[in-house]
Amino acid sequence: PLNGMRETANAYESSMTDIAQKANLTREAARAYGVDMLKAAKAANQMPEAMQQGVDVLMGFGASLPDAGEMIRPIGRAATAYKAEMSDLSAATFAVKDNLKVAATDTGRVIDVMAQAGKSGAFEMKDMAQYFPQLTAGYQALGQQGVGAVADLAAALQITRKGTGDSASAATNLSNILQKMASPDTIKNFAKFGVDLPAALKKAYAEGKTPIEAISDLTNKTLK
Repeated sequence: PLNGMRETANAYESSMTDIAQKANLTREAARAYGVDMLKAAKAANQMPEAMQQGVDVLMGFGASLPDAGEMIRPIGRAATAYKAEMSDLSAATFAVKDNLKVAATDTGRVIDVMAQAGKSGAFEMKDMAQYFPQLTAGYQALGQQGVGAVADLAAALQITRKGTGDSASAATNLSNILQKMASPDTIKNFAKFGVDLPAALKKAYAEGKTPIEAISDLTNKTLK
């Protein structure tokens, strides 16, 4: 048993050394961060190794250590509560931060929004954790950002899920809509009906509509 404890402690220290090297931490700073991570793991009811994995994923995508430390606490709690993979949830929240320009300090709010949407529909938290990286990139291309954009995406996934057999199909369908909104073919097709799509979308955004609301309204009006 003592050897087992020693091996576990050594493995934890080895992982902390890897994190410290990536963040250019001193030995003392790394030790202090390791203690802090143990406390965070206990609070989230997660294994310390899982928390390390989440931080490693966040830093691998380019998050600074202070941001990764800020984000990993709500990520750990959410992974426990909703049985989501720590690596998937870390990737999703970083995508929100990077693509939709949400501050690291708002990670808890983002996860609350995603969780509430998951409770209200069939596209669950663990599914959002898997598909948010690609979807937030598509939403960024449409000029969307902030916690409100996260809520809009999460709600759209619930609606799309109603018409599909599984979450993967729902994510693919929504991704297709986001990509095709700005495609030359779509713009050309609207032009046949006398609609300047980029200008119409810009006007709709100025009126406070989200991209999904805007394209739905424009399609309905154009086709009567």
